[in-house]
Amino acid sequence: MRKFLFFLVCVLSSISIQAQSQNSRTEVHALVHRVDSLEHELSYLKLSYELETLYTDMTIFSNEMYGRATDIRLMRLSGNYDSELAESYEGYYNSCKRKKQSIDELADIKKKNATLAIMYYPYTEDEFELLIRRLKMLDYVSNVVDDTLIVLRESLNAYQKSK
Repeated sequence: MRKFLFFLVCVLSSISIQAQSQNSRTEVHALVHRVDSLEHELSYLKLSYELETLYTDMTIFSNEMYGRATDIRLMRLSGNYDSELAESYEGYYNSCKRKKQSIDELADIKKKNATLAIMYYPYTEDEFELLIRRLKMLDYVSNVVDDTLIVLRESLNAYQKSK
């Protein structure tokens, strides 16, 4: 009888341990799934935010250059020529060219990063389309910055010729 009770206790404890082990595996699997889901969501939000921020920064830069070009044109039309001011405008133009080069390099890096992330993470179709649209917006605003830099150069040339 003692052996039977000992055997029964051993069997029941092993069954209990297996049941707890199965529950632990199920919980671990559920937690891993939640972590993967959160990692995916965080990746999408981060990438979307970075692309949107760069787009906004490039748009602001373009607007600043266009405002300066308008200022130069108004100075030229009013007949107020100042050689020191022309020199200052030239320095501003050169700094804008350097900043544009830096922004273009950053945009290329962000585009490559976005492409790798799109290839790595299984984004939904809506997420994928939105990220592709944001990448296209970066190309568009990059062209706008190029055009605005040309407008700034032309305004500066016209101002320098008006002396």
